[in-house]
Amino acid sequence: KDIGFNMVNISNKTRKIENLKHEKILNCKNLTESEDRRVMFTKVCTLSILLIQVLLLSWSGHSVYTYLVLKSSGIDFDFLVEIFPKDFQENRLYNNSGNLIRYLSEDIAGNKNLNLIEKALLGKYEFINSPPIDNKLPAWQIISLYSAFPDIGIDYLRNVSWIQDVFVGDSQGLRHGKIKIGPVEIFEADVSFLYFIKKSRELLKSGNLYWGLRFFGYALHYLQDLMQPYHVRPGTVSELFVYPFDEGMRKKLRNLHTAYDRMMIYLILNDREILLKTINHAKPLYFRSDEELITELFMYSYSKFFKIHELQKIIFSNFIEKRVPSLEDFAEKSKTKEFEELKKETYEIVSIMSSVIKGLLLSLQLPYH
Repeated sequence: KDIGFNMVNISNKTRKIENLKHEKILNCKNLTESEDRRVMFTKVCTLSILLIQVLLLSWSGHSVYTYLVLKSSGIDFDFLVEIFPKDFQENRLYNNSGNLIRYLSEDIAGNKNLNLIEKALLGKYEFINSPPIDNKLPAWQIISLYSAFPDIGIDYLRNVSWIQDVFVGDSQGLRHGKIKIGPVEIFEADVSFLYFIKKSRELLKSGNLYWGLRFFGYALHYLQDLMQPYHVRPGTVSELFVYPFDEGMRKKLRNLHTAYDRMMIYLILNDREILLKTINHAKPLYFRSDEELITELFMYSYSKFFKIHELQKIIFSNFIEKRVPSLEDFAEKSKTKEFEELKKETYEIVSIMSSVIKGLLLSLQLPYH
């Protein structure tokens, strides 16, 4: 069954989001102006601390999922692309300590030390990280492999935002999440996506095929991160209220976040047939602009959080406050009604995400091809 949505569905979903019964927004009409500022500052500070749980977390399986979408797109990405060192400047800051300065400007295909493919997936998908032959890589490999690249540490740096410096410590969470609690929105995964998709289009238009495709892979990483609901909402209002004071709640929310990060790996390994069917049935989805695209996806992901969060709390209730669910735990819980519902919700996200990526792929201008 094709569970893909069209653009109208997403827009309708977006308009309904603020009416969700789960959302409790403080009535600030009677607050003085100074009280308004104090409440907003407190919210921002609290949310910044909460983002610590996102710093090392991301959808797992970026490179493999991206590869599956590329192969399902109907577009020929088997053509070979010559590798060139980076020969242009950027105004974006990166962590270039140690080997990162080299990784940012050279090709790293074949490097087995960077965990660009999760260990659980290596047996079947290690070929995605094959080394170049005659200094060339197929286009699909560049996009797939580099969709995992932003997680190797390039966003661990300071002096990007005062909120980040004071409360978070580095910018990994800042650049890989965008948190919304009621009217408050902070951090900039959407900005990261927009930066790299723009640079990708510029590079491809200029004829720089290797770096244009590589930056397109970077852009897909941040798009996929925003489609992980825990990257846009770390908990319910009541949970966030007690989070700073309750160690058990902090551990529980972090574990729930990590559990859902692992969902993609579970589906790739244990539900491959339905996953491939969902990806294959996803039809390209187009938007008037990249800004509209990422805003709609952000709000859609936000709307999916509440159901997924409640289902996970039920499924893993007997141990989620103590540890992160393993893939074996996923398999054990897979026969429950709640887990089937969780898969359904996840496949709806996968369908939308695949449709959007296919639309972006079809919009690429590929010189020499």
